[in-house]
Amino acid sequence: MLRRPDYVVWMLREAPDGVVGGAFLVLLDQFDAAPVQGGCEACGVLPAMAFALPNQAVIVRLCTDCASTGDGGGLVRIDGFWGALAHIEATLVRGRRLGLRRIIRSLALAKGAPRRLTENAALRFFGQAPARPSRPQPLGSTHHDGNPLSRR
Repeated sequence: MLRRPDYVVWMLREAPDGVVGGAFLVLLDQFDAAPVQGGCEACGVLPAMAFALPNQAVIVRLCTDCASTGDGGGLVRIDGFWGALAHIEATLVRGRRLGLRRIIRSLALAKGAPRRLTENAALRFFGQAPARPSRPQPLGSTHHDGNPLSRR
């Protein structure tokens, strides 16, 4: 979902009631529920909110005061996945797929996702325990009593 949000959008438009669509909806709810981490990039005040400029696919963390000072430069508040999609579709003329990937990645980083996104890191970000395969024991490593140091 974080690497290919355009596929998520396509899947939810084509088959929202399917198994994959349902799984994506659960992930989207978890993603949208995650708060923006860190303070305002201008003044450092907590809590910050996510904003984007028109024709930009980068999230800026700002507090309410800094976002409202001056004309704001056309800042748009991005509340979650669908807000990011609406921003990209409304402002970008070309490169919407790449723009959507960039803004979702930027929003995920603002919400606390690690910069290096592995499968286990994504599972931790979404609040699920990473699956760790158990290591098979080599043959002959334990004796009949279960102690590898005991002699027969």
